[in-house]
Amino acid sequence: YILTKIKAKTSVIWGERDSILPIKLTKIYTALLPSPNVKIIWGAGHDPHLTHYESLKRALEEVWI
Repeated sequence: YILTKIKAKTSVIWGERDSILPIKLTKIYTALLPSPNVKIIWGAGHDPHLTHYESLKRALEEVWI
């Protein structure tokens, strides 16, 4: 997996109802990334930036601040 080549702390933001990349795939990310920080956007699908902007904004602020 390419994920194993990532050495930096990484944040993964995922839509709870993502039908393209199901939420169960977060298990792969947490297993393969060195220090994953997983944020779930509850109720969102694959495009939380379009449907759940405020929730995504809060998640990004938590990650970057």
